[in-house]
Amino acid sequence: IPWRAFLRSKAVRVLMYTHFCNNWFHYTMLAWLPTYFTDTMSVDLMHAAQTALLPPLAGIAASAVAGPTADALIARGVRVPTVRKIAQCTAFLLPTACLLAASQPTDDSSWTVALITAALGISSFSLAGLYCTHQDLSPKYSSAMLGLTNTSGAIPGILGVAFTGLLYDQTGSWPVALFYPTMFFLLTGAAVYTLLGSNAPWRQQEAAVKY
Repeated sequence: IPWRAFLRSKAVRVLMYTHFCNNWFHYTMLAWLPTYFTDTMSVDLMHAAQTALLPPLAGIAASAVAGPTADALIARGVRVPTVRKIAQCTAFLLPTACLLAASQPTDDSSWTVALITAALGISSFSLAGLYCTHQDLSPKYSSAMLGLTNTSGAIPGILGVAFTGLLYDQTGSWPVALFYPTMFFLLTGAAVYTLLGSNAPWRQQEAAVKY
């Protein structure tokens, strides 16, 4: 497996950052949602944990829509790179808007829960964007590429969750600790994937570089 050639490829490096941004959203939100709901909704931990199950359920529903929608666009003649970027921007930009709205003060906790649920659900459109790009680049090495990008995607599970807790300890603000860093990574991830990303076939001769 040409690991060094992977790392020299801009398209692969873009995927690594996109995967990092995607997982920052998921790991930090899912790790801290029960505590967030407990603090902001005045419910006990059990009910907060039950409420925190709603976003993953929404993600399952959205994932059932993302794939068929992308396939339908391709069948209608929309170029594959365009479909990938539409899907990934949907997965990053709409959740950013939901989190921005959820970060505003409100007395309606159900509205906040609905926004967070929608944000995490819509992010499942990454299945038709980020997660398909490995296969577009190289059917032969797609599994290895996914392993590489998922390694960068694991970093938020280590650093992001701890960073969120430390930032909350310093600021006492859930928007500052949980929402704003996530919004930053979603926005930059969308920009990097859209402007620099590519799903053009990763040529076999590029893997022949001595490594």
